[in-house]
Amino acid sequence: MRRKVLLVMRRDVLQSRRDQTLLGLGVAFLLLTAVTAFVQQLLHSPYAPPLTTDETIFAGGSLLSILGPLVVLVATYGAVLNERASGAVRFTLGLPVSRATVYAGKYLGRIGIVLGTAIVGFAVATAVVLLTYPTVYLGQYLLFGVVTLLYAVVWVGFGLSISGTFSSVTRGVAALVGVFVVFRLGWMGVQMVGLRLAEASVYRDTPAWYFLLGRINPMNAYVRVSNELMVEPERYHPLLTHPGNVETVWVSAEFSFAVLVVWAVVAPLFGYVRFGRADLD
Repeated sequence: MRRKVLLVMRRDVLQSRRDQTLLGLGVAFLLLTAVTAFVQQLLHSPYAPPLTTDETIFAGGSLLSILGPLVVLVATYGAVLNERASGAVRFTLGLPVSRATVYAGKYLGRIGIVLGTAIVGFAVATAVVLLTYPTVYLGQYLLFGVVTLLYAVVWVGFGLSISGTFSSVTRGVAALVGVFVVFRLGWMGVQMVGLRLAEASVYRDTPAWYFLLGRINPMNAYVRVSNELMVEPERYHPLLTHPGNVETVWVSAEFSFAVLVVWAVVAPLFGYVRFGRADLD
């Protein structure tokens, strides 16, 4: 089975080389990592404190938390869906390989493409930082890169889950937009409604459940972990509601990292179950 999974993965990667969307993925990661670091160096005021990798983690984390998921979803949602829509999946399954093999191969193929592109972007960004920044916290910056790769894996899982669930490109695109909107806007809306019903506020006496609900969102979890990797995070806007006097595990970076790990495992499983039960006729 392992050999068949690798064959499906190799076939997916080779076919993806002709996909202009994946070329756009590479450009997007370069813009969000390497170019961000370079632009910060160019725009840095000589009267401001010395430029450090904290600025790149702050700016890169802010942009990647929002735009990264959209880029990865667009690059991955068609992995299985396109073959289902064209009917080519029946030919693939007739080789013969199982649905589990097809799904696993597609998943590993898209992870390889996304992570390979992201690693190139971070390699260029690291070179820019090392060559142009006066103060470099290399350990923290490399850890930021590792966390970002984990974050990308989470959204590959969501993309493959959409791909395994739908056989129509129109519905797949609608699901892609829906997933992004739910995590980017809908989640925040639920938190605000909850505060309103509880007659609470994010500015004082914020209830602990607010942070639990917020950190379960992988976007917020990624930002929380990124903030923890800054050497001087107090110099920057925290990006997330400050916990104030709330002392609970939900506000910790360790909990947010665990959330990312859980999403990386759970997200693709839903699509696998749906694909396994789908009618492919």
